[in-house]
Amino acid sequence: MILKTIRRNLWKNKGYSFLNIFGLAIGITCAGLIFLWAENELTYDNFHTKKDQLYFIRENHKYDTYTATFGSTPAPLAPAMQAEIPGIANACRIGGENSTKLINIGDKSMYASGGYVDSSFFNMFTFPFTEGNAKSAFAQLYSMIITQSTAKKFFGTDKNVVGKTVRVDNKQDYIISGVIKDIPQNSSVTFEWLAPFKVWYNESESWAQYWGNNCLSTYVELKPGVNPASVNKLLYDFIQKREDQSTARPFLFALKDWRLRNEFDNGVQTGGGRIEYVQLFSVIAWIILLIACVNFMNLATARSEKRAREVGVRKVLGAGKESLVFQFIGETMLMAALSAMLAVLLMLLILPVFNLLVQKNLAIALSEPLHILSLCAVTIICGLIAGSYPSLYLSSFNPVFVLKGLKIKTGSATFIRKGLVVFQFSISVILIVSTIVIYQQIQHVKNRSLGFNKSNLLHIDMNREMQKNYEVVRQDLLQSGVIEDLAMANHNTLYDGNNTSGFTWEGKASDNQVLVSMRYISPGYMKTTGMKILQGRDLVHTDSMLSRNMNVMITQSLEKLMGNGSAVGKTLHIGKDSNATVVNVVGVVNDYMYGNMYGKPDPVMFICVAPENASIVYARLKHGENVEASLKKIEAILRKDNPSYPFTYHFVDDLFNQMFNNEQLISKLSRVFATLAIIISCLGLFGLAAYTAERRIKEIGIRKVLGASVTGIASLLSKEFLQLVLISCAVAFPVSWWIMHQWLQGYQYRIEINLWIFIAAGLTAVLIALVTISFQSVKAAMANPVKSLRTE
Repeated sequence: MILKTIRRNLWKNKGYSFLNIFGLAIGITCAGLIFLWAENELTYDNFHTKKDQLYFIRENHKYDTYTATFGSTPAPLAPAMQAEIPGIANACRIGGENSTKLINIGDKSMYASGGYVDSSFFNMFTFPFTEGNAKSAFAQLYSMIITQSTAKKFFGTDKNVVGKTVRVDNKQDYIISGVIKDIPQNSSVTFEWLAPFKVWYNESESWAQYWGNNCLSTYVELKPGVNPASVNKLLYDFIQKREDQSTARPFLFALKDWRLRNEFDNGVQTGGGRIEYVQLFSVIAWIILLIACVNFMNLATARSEKRAREVGVRKVLGAGKESLVFQFIGETMLMAALSAMLAVLLMLLILPVFNLLVQKNLAIALSEPLHILSLCAVTIICGLIAGSYPSLYLSSFNPVFVLKGLKIKTGSATFIRKGLVVFQFSISVILIVSTIVIYQQIQHVKNRSLGFNKSNLLHIDMNREMQKNYEVVRQDLLQSGVIEDLAMANHNTLYDGNNTSGFTWEGKASDNQVLVSMRYISPGYMKTTGMKILQGRDLVHTDSMLSRNMNVMITQSLEKLMGNGSAVGKTLHIGKDSNATVVNVVGVVNDYMYGNMYGKPDPVMFICVAPENASIVYARLKHGENVEASLKKIEAILRKDNPSYPFTYHFVDDLFNQMFNNEQLISKLSRVFATLAIIISCLGLFGLAAYTAERRIKEIGIRKVLGASVTGIASLLSKEFLQLVLISCAVAFPVSWWIMHQWLQGYQYRIEINLWIFIAAGLTAVLIALVTISFQSVKAAMANPVKSLRTE
């Protein structure tokens, strides 16, 4: 009987039921998408069987005014730790991590990225083999492990590929010794191929053998039950015992924090990182769900007079308050269930676009018990929240008052209803303000002066063939008519390079540690990148980096550290006593931004590089030239002068934009959530406006008969709702200012929150509300008064 009543009431009020169901569906869709994204983030690296025992070695280095945390370590560290620290079960190194190599299979060539690892890597990390095994993986020196996708990329299949040969960088043949399952998308360690660490070490031993040279990543596996704190005590001075000039303090960094809590401030883990975004958007998703539930409460209580007689009759016939509450909760639960089903369909439609937005490959996977339970839990929670107040309110009507036709007192319900509208629009305005501030902050940093010109600057990866033929390549490119200038470097201009603190100069305190970034470049680099030589001269080819007495250029910030006056002509020393290298400053250039684009630039020293030690060519395209045509000319030249390698390039401004992927993601998600919150709020406002117009239809008819205009009546009906939106703005502005002010404190280089942001957000909210309300208001104002008054 109750189920029949529920179905009848839902059908009778199908217009309002649809608004509620659609609003809840949008809220559940939003929560579902964020649940999938958060699940992916929170389960990063969880597939490793030994996840609770795996640690990454990081180092703290104390400098003059701060402590910096780095992720690179010296090559001798891993074997020494495993031999001397009892709590360590295994250790492995990854050298040349994410190295991109040219792979030749017959007449087919392609690039693939990977690294060089110790054989213990496969015992520590869970990367199952589909062909071959961990024990024999590196039985031969020049062997290679590839993933299933890489096998298909190389050979067109991932079956029976062990024993096949590939040629790497046109230099060395490698035998495929194993195939592993494709790496899960939520893995911190990613690669297409792996080769023995010894290959990398043999090529790098001349400099990688030293304890003072941080050049690779080190991972350890602790024995079961070992306390990480006890290992950290032994690690604290582990490097300094072997390298007395080192400031390194290594420590264990747990796998569970690699992805989510990887931020350090002055050498201390802050607990911040990507987890903050997961928590933030999870809260926003719940708030949007709550807004959807508020819609239901509003529309249900607003239509209470329509159902008052039904409640009165049912009470007279013996229905108790409990059965009425059960009926109204049942109606809500049924609508929530319908909303959940609609939400699943919406998620299936939206998920491909959402995956592009968050750069993931998420799937609903309703076969997963956790996903089914989560959907059911959200449905029940929405049903209880949305139906709780309306059911208690409707079931409390006095049957005597109702059946006598006496007016029901709705003062408290009206007040609560207005409060819920204010709550909805307050959240919407907060999200609008946040979206504007986040966008402004990103643009503020992207538009700041970098100290070099990133526009029309081409980044071309060097290879062995280009290193040998660099002068020929350079001349041909310059004669092409599309290149203004070009130069070599061993680092990406935008990112951190090699760093050292072993400098001394006249007047420098012996205990003063200064971190200086080392950049290896060829003459003409300053002109090519657009940096300005403020004093002295550019580097020349005779300023060799191999000399014990070499000439360098430095940035302004290093010049200031060296004392008053020009640094040109001054000398610095690297190392001690007879082994020290004398460095002569021949030029000073402007500071430029690299690494952390929100901070201040660190001191940099530029050293002349030989072609065999360079890894990148920077080429400046001529202004006004057609980019596509220019690239074709460059490709033709490199096909002629560098025939063994495909032409690959990046524009520096594209690489620069990629540095803001996290911020761009936050900005896009903020826009999406702000839009969803506004849509849900407007659905509720639309329903309330329709109900208000319906309830006051006779009043509107009388006003029209007495000469009221359509504009006047529409304004009358809109006035109350616009007042609520303005109150929402008054509530939202200080809250949004505080939230955004706190968020901006995480950036050294940040915007000021201007008044116009709040004005724009407020006007947007008012305009959206006005458009939503006016449809119903104008419709009611234009209705024929004869039809509304004929029953009187």
